[in-house]
Amino acid sequence: MGILSLQTNAQSTLNPSGSTVVLFLPLHLDSIYDAQGQYRLKRYEFPRFVSAPLEFYQGFKEALDSLRKSPGDFTLRVIDTRSESSPMRSLFQNDSITKANLWLFFGNAAESRVIAEASKNHKVPVININLPNHAGIENNPFYFLWNNTLETQCEGIYRHWQQYYPLEDIILVRKKGSIEDRILNHIKEVDKNTRSVPIRYRILETADSITTNALAALMDSTKQTVLFGASLDERFARNLATATTSLVKTGYKVELMGMSTWENIQELNTTRFRNTKITIPTPFFYRRADDLSKRLQSKFLEINYSKPSDTYLRGYEIAWMLHALLQKNKDLAEVLPGPKKLLFGEINWQPAIDTATLHLNYFENKKIYFVKRMEGSVLSVR
Repeated sequence: MGILSLQTNAQSTLNPSGSTVVLFLPLHLDSIYDAQGQYRLKRYEFPRFVSAPLEFYQGFKEALDSLRKSPGDFTLRVIDTRSESSPMRSLFQNDSITKANLWLFFGNAAESRVIAEASKNHKVPVININLPNHAGIENNPFYFLWNNTLETQCEGIYRHWQQYYPLEDIILVRKKGSIEDRILNHIKEVDKNTRSVPIRYRILETADSITTNALAALMDSTKQTVLFGASLDERFARNLATATTSLVKTGYKVELMGMSTWENIQELNTTRFRNTKITIPTPFFYRRADDLSKRLQSKFLEINYSKPSDTYLRGYEIAWMLHALLQKNKDLAEVLPGPKKLLFGEINWQPAIDTATLHLNYFENKKIYFVKRMEGSVLSVR
């Protein structure tokens, strides 16, 4: 099912039944098609900004097709949040939307606040598929983040050090910046409040150009060292990976750990960083080696002439999860919280509590995979 089919069916329903799930996706159909339904772009041109939400829909729809013979199908409605004729706020005056069992949302922070307000008003649970922050949302027990916030990432990284690197030298490498300050402050907060033995780490503040001499001055070549790149900046990540590789070449025992955004840097999986072990925390990890994953990838390739992203598999497995949950309880706000096994991985929605008011602000996925790779090959997943 491609974007051409969605052009006429974006707000129609599939699999009619007693339960309803609404997908809010930024499909930009008005920009891609004219008033007569003609494709505005060149014949082989496809807008990249639509790829991720469209692949999520394709995965979700593929799962529903595979479940058609199973009892308990639910209605699926797809809404283009970038429609010029239907502003987002106006959508929540429609009973077919406000009385749904669940909303799934793919978008930015401003849109997140709009849909969060509506979910609270209408008591409809909403899952934010892509955003890695809470967008300032407070006191909303109906809002679920599938991604991890920066605070949760930092807490997970510190716990990972405690479990797997309690005796190693750890050097937190950072550059100046507001995000970098937040990362450091989160790490310090976890360190201050830990009930276990605190981790000993040192801090190196550097410019974008990171020298091996600056790193080596803090390291013992006979001991294992973990360099933690405390920045979301991709240029900083590449520079630190380059410096780390130089140290490895000269015999230093060193591993590199980054932030979740480093997962998007394909260069880190190449032979440019030969023999360098790089660990990246991520809430989403798909091995793609099982029979189901192989079949889905093959079918996607046959239809789209390309390999699917993780977003496609994310759509597929959450459709299966919702189908199973709706058979047991129509009130998804009640059954979504807590750890759950999915088709390809796990998810663990836990309450984010305001420490001042003790109110539940939202639910957040606390599951983090730590994927260690070397030149693209997966060495371990913890």
